[in-house]
Formats: sequence, C-alpha cells, structure tokens
Amino acid sequence: MSAAKRVLVNGLTLILPSEPAAELAPIAIPSELTIKMPPARSVTKRPTPVFDISYDSVPEKMRRENRWLAFEVIYNDEKKKFDKKPVNSEGKPTNDPTKAESFGTMLAFVEKHEGFVLGYYIEAPYIGIDADNCRDPHTGIIAENIMEVIRAYNSYAEVSPSGTGVRIIIAGKKPGDSCRRGSVEIYSHKRAVTITGLRIDGAPTVVNEADVSNLYNRMLAGEFLSEDQRVRFVAKDKSSSGGRIENDGSGYITTGLEVLMSGHVQSLKSFEMADGFGTSIFYDSPSEAVQGLLARLASKHNCDEEKIRQDFEASNLLDELPHWRGNGKWARLGKDEIRKAVEFIKGRTPAAPAAAKSGTPPLGRAGSYGSLEFKYPAVLGTAFDFVIGPPMGSREGWFPRGDPHLIGGPSASNKSTFMTDLLETQLKGENFLGHETFGLPYLIIMADRGEKAHERTANRMRFEKDTIPIKFLPSVWGDVALRAILDRIEECSPMPAVVFIEGCDMLVENASKMEIVTPFLDGLQQIAKHYHISIIGSVGSPKQRIGEGYSSKRDNIFGTVAWSRKTETVAVLQFVGGDDTDCHRVLAVLLRNGPPEKYKLKMENGRLVVDNLTAESTRSKVRADLAWFRLQNDWFTVEDARAALNISQAQAYRIVENAYTKRILKTKQKAVGGAREYRWNDGAKNPENQSEPEVSPTDSRPEDKD
Repeated sequence: MSAAKRVLVNGLTLILPSEPAAELAPIAIPSELTIKMPPARSVTKRPTPVFDISYDSVPEKMRRENRWLAFEVIYNDEKKKFDKKPVNSEGKPTNDPTKAESFGTMLAFVEKHEGFVLGYYIEAPYIGIDADNCRDPHTGIIAENIMEVIRAYNSYAEVSPSGTGVRIIIAGKKPGDSCRRGSVEIYSHKRAVTITGLRIDGAPTVVNEADVSNLYNRMLAGEFLSEDQRVRFVAKDKSSSGGRIENDGSGYITTGLEVLMSGHVQSLKSFEMADGFGTSIFYDSPSEAVQGLLARLASKHNCDEEKIRQDFEASNLLDELPHWRGNGKWARLGKDEIRKAVEFIKGRTPAAPAAAKSGTPPLGRAGSYGSLEFKYPAVLGTAFDFVIGPPMGSREGWFPRGDPHLIGGPSASNKSTFMTDLLETQLKGENFLGHETFGLPYLIIMADRGEKAHERTANRMRFEKDTIPIKFLPSVWGDVALRAILDRIEECSPMPAVVFIEGCDMLVENASKMEIVTPFLDGLQQIAKHYHISIIGSVGSPKQRIGEGYSSKRDNIFGTVAWSRKTETVAVLQFVGGDDTDCHRVLAVLLRNGPPEKYKLKMENGRLVVDNLTAESTRSKVRADLAWFRLQNDWFTVEDARAALNISQAQAYRIVENAYTKRILKTKQKAVGGAREYRWNDGAKNPENQSEPEVSPTDSRPEDKD
C-alpha cells in the first residue's frame, strides 16, 4: 500500500494515499470502532465512528473513468445525521454527471481540503445497491439477509460513511423504474454516491456482473420495510396536487422545485424525476408534473406569468418530455397551463361570485385547516430552548422554541427595527438587554411590506440588505398563508430556529374574529412544534396615552384576545404618552412563567437603543446602588453589581446602564470575549459630584475616556 495521510473530516478520520497505489490490496473493516462524543453544547449526544479509510480497494476500472466528484460531509445536529454536499474540484456545488472529473483530480482535492470524501456517479452499466441500518457500527456485524446479498453478487461492496449501511456496486440492468422501498434502494442512472473505500471483508476489488431481479422483486414485496426506518420520509407535495417527494436519507436534500428544474426523468409511465442525490418526485402523469412545476414557479414569482414562462422553458422537465417540447403540447397549451397554475396559487378554494365581480377573489379560507404536511422530519428539542436566555435567578427566557409568540405595537413604533436588531444580535451570540443568546439561525418573512421598503429599513439601520435572511409573501391569508409560510421555511438551508413574521395580523381575513384567528395560530403552532422553531409574529396595537389601555398588557393587541392567549411570550412596544412623533419607546416583555420585564428605548441613528433603563420596581434601590458604585476602587461588571446588590441580572443591567447614561459611571473597552467593565466617574460631568442638572436622555452618550 502507498504512503498514507491521515485527515480529520468532521470527526471521521480518513487515511488517504498520497500517491496512486501500485497494486490493489484489500483491507478489512476493524471489528471495533472508536467512539467520540460531540461538543457539550449539543442537545443530543451522538456517536462519531472513526474509520481508517483508504481508496486503494476501489475497483481499478472505476478509478480509470471520469465519473468522480467530492462530497463535503457535515454532521447535522438537528436531523441527527450526516449531510453530504456534492462539489467539483473547485469546491463549487455540482449535480451534473456530464461535468464529472477524474479520480486523480478529485483525490487531490480531497487530500488538500479537510471535510471532504470522494464521490462517484453511478451510470450504465453499473447498478448501485444501498442497504441502510444493516450494520452495527460498534461491532462491524452486518445483518444476515444483507450478507447473503453480498455473497450472492460477489461484487465490490463497502461500508457507508455513517458506518451503519452497506453499498454494493454491480454491472447489470435494473428490471424496473422503482428505486426504493424500505431500507433497500436500487439505482442505475445519474446518481452520485459517496465512496469510502471501506471494502467489506471478503468482497472482491472488482465490479462483477449480476442479475438483480430477485432482489428487486423482494424490495417491491416490502421485505425491507421497517417501522424503525430513520432515513426515509415521504411527504405530499404542497405546491400542487398529487405530487409526492421521497428522499433516501443521503443527506443532500433538494426541494421539489429544484428537482423539477434540474433533475432528470427516471420514468414517464408512472412519472418520476430525480436529482441524482437521493431525492425523487412522483406524479401520476407527465401532465401533472408540468402543473406541479408551474404551480411552484407561480408561488416563487408571485404569479408573474412572464417569469413563470421563462423559468419553465429553461427547465430540465420540459427538455426531457418528448411530447411537450419543441412544437408539442407546450407550444399549443402553454398559456392555458400557466393561467391554471396561477389560479391554483391565488385561491385554492373557488372564489365566491360576489368577490369575483369585485376583482378581489379570496386568497385563503377561514375555519379549521386540519394538519399541515411537512417535507422534513420533526426536529427534537426541549421546552427550555429559548431565543433570549433567562435573567440570572430565573428559569424563563424569551420566545421559547416550539411555540408562537407576538410583538405588538402601533404602526411606526419600529417593531421590525427592534426585531431585526434582536435577531442579528442573538445570531452573533452577543448579550441582548442583559440576556444571554445562543447564535440561532433566523428568517424574516415579510407579509405587509415589500422589497423596496426592506431596503430602506436596512439602509437606515446600516445593514447590507442582502445579509439579512428575508423572504416575502404575496397577498394571501388563512390556510394559503400558512402553507406559504411553511414553504418559505422549508426552502431554507440551514433550517431557521427563529422565524419573525412581519405583519402577521394581515394573514387572516378578520383579525378580530376568534373563530378565524384561533385556527391560524393553531397552524403556526404546528409548524413551530414540528421544526422546533420560535415563530414571532408582529401585530398591531392601539396608540395609548398614560393611564389609558387595558390593565393587562397582553390585551393591548388589536383584534381578538386569541392573539395573546394562544401565544407564549408577548412583547409590547409603545410610544411614550402616545406621542408617535417622539423618539422614545417603552418595551414590556410578558412571559408566561416569569415576571414581566420593562425597558425604556429610544430611536438613535436609525436603531432602537437603551434609554435610561430605570425600571419602576427598582427606584427605591437607586441610592443604595450609587453608594455601592462609589465605594468600588476597581473596575466591576454587571454580574458583580448583581451579586453585591442581590438583584436579578436584568435589574442590574438596567441600573448600571442608567448610571452610565447619566455619566455617573464610566466604562472601558472590554477584552475580546469579556464582559464590559464600569467604574465610578470622578470627572466634572458626573452629576453626583456636583449640583449641575442631570444630562437629558436625548443627549448623546459620553466618551468612554471621560
């Protein structure tokens, strides 16, 4: 065997030859595998097999062919499995077998870049057979029925990257169009697979010819179906009627739109189209597949018929349907098919005659919507996974994942500004208003504002608009809105853990009717629970003067009480004294199982910032706080103040920030990763050192050097 090089690939140790092997030498699978555990931050601990992998066992004939690519292997904590992203020798995503490269080129790429393994396109005359969950990664023992298949075919067979599956490659002809049923899959056309080189002990290092008819029939008969299947899921297509998407668990999951645009037709009779990486979409006929793609494009382009036509005519689906392309059905029926798809997306229930006359057909329906259908498996989590962590001494944080929440406020109170800052701050893992955050991926869905409005807001906040993950909804409501929200979420990679829906109350027909709002919130609850997402919707609330409004701030929301009663965290952002020309705001955060929190904010340089954070409940403590501040001879942190004054983290943060805003305290630049430090300000600008009036909250903050 040639000299080898050890490379760590996301916990998977590979041994790669540094030069082409002089001879083909079989290797044995180790009987025991070293188990490593993930970082402590993971909610669920996962075993990580460590293999010694060499590509010397790969059949020489396969090595001589230009069918090679690479896969980036990444462990997905949410799905509890390895994701594999196919790339070319430049590291760019690829799914085109016609642009495959040589074994030597891709081996050099894998040797040079950590986190990658080799991949191979299965094409005629080869057939690939995958058996999942048939191997014990700790002992190396393979299920007897799969070992029988390996012995019978006497062809090259290897262990999958997860260590729990087996792949066999033979030469032959697949007897039918079906690819998978249960834990066994048989494929023969434009399919990219990982190649580990972990040859099964006793299997040859060549690809031999074999007849797979017997195994194919056993697969169709359901012999390999199991209730414990963890890698297969089936979901009804949500963008059209009749479509069904299946994925083999290979980890590289494409959307139905991507499969229909870029995949390849596998069967016309019982229509199947596949992306070559484990995802297939099925329809009863090619005509239904055409409508399926057109409906997706109508949703993508907000029913713009010209954009729908352009995308469809560039799709692989049209190119591979002989009766539709050229001067076929598309030339004759294209306009009618587009209109049919547009009508389907605009209203999945028929428009009432009166609405049709007015030109405003309903774009959804009220009432019980039933269960939503999800494209991906459920994401597990706990009831205590918060977006904004609890303050010191409390167990209740803001916006727990798995539930819907609200932020309410009158128009122009800057709810979206506040939420964008919150989401960006927590994405960086930085403290937000004195609370811990966890660096969660997020998505903003805009329902009542357009792209130009978003661009202006981003410019005001000094964000690059393209750096903010955002998607837009057309004018829909009810069940159609719920499905549109779900589609936007499922289009994301990675899946967001936090979703902010701007203009949530505009997605129902009547925000004041409990019988309409309640099922809509139930739908959001389904989505939040299935994907363990915190869904935060913005809704309107009336402007209020001091002394006005409901005694319960949860009820300070426009419309039915269902909005606040069917959600968990409710944040209310109000103008001070009801004056919408003032730059000051009051934020109340109302928790189900914790005390409410109140903050004073102001608009400054296009963003909401802390303004004189003095909670009403802490006014009596101010003098004691000032005395403690004055007695400190060294720099101190908010945590130091919290411990000394025996108050909550949030209260300590408010008091310290208040003193800093008034120039009572000064601060110094914090060390990287450290907490900000404060100290008594001995300068003349400290109002506690003289009889000068306090600095107005609207004044700019002092320089740190004072």
